[in-house]
Amino acid sequence: MFDTTFEQVDTDTGEVTPPEVETLDAMWERIEQVVPRHELAAAIAALFELTPPLDSDAAATTGPE
Repeated sequence: MFDTTFEQVDTDTGEVTPPEVETLDAMWERIEQVVPRHELAAAIAALFELTPPLDSDAAATTGPE
């Protein structure tokens, strides 16, 4: 995402390349070329259903002892 929204500097040559998109709307247009926003939202919601809350101790109990 950073190369899409921020200038990039080549550390070897010092060349600065502009961001690929200038606005958040333009970024959403690029994302929606791959997946519709409603499908992305559904996938993110499914991930939240599968993961424990951040303040939960569930992650600590599932790791190696």
